[in-house]
Amino acid sequence: AVMMNDYLLKNQQNPTQKAWRIQIITTNDRRKMESAISKFRKYFPDYETNWSHENPYYKVKVAAFETKEDLHSFLLQVKQHFPGAIPVVDDIQKSELVE
Repeated sequence: AVMMNDYLLKNQQNPTQKAWRIQIITTNDRRKMESAISKFRKYFPDYETNWSHENPYYKVKVAAFETKEDLHSFLLQVKQHFPGAIPVVDDIQKSELVE
């Protein structure tokens, strides 16, 4: 029971985990980044979008999957609109995982 309590406590303190996202664009043009986000939201309104700025690049990552296998079929759909989309590992909030 002690180990389980430690596990639960650790998860409450650290609600993030390594998981997979799909990176749809990397660009140094903020307008392209914003337009990629609105295009993605138009086609996939039910999925999260996250962007980050790692100078000089803007990166847009979408959805969150526990395993690479889980994201595969969604990646194929995304690639129809974003041919350069790639799977990436990211720290994500457990609440963001796609069920």
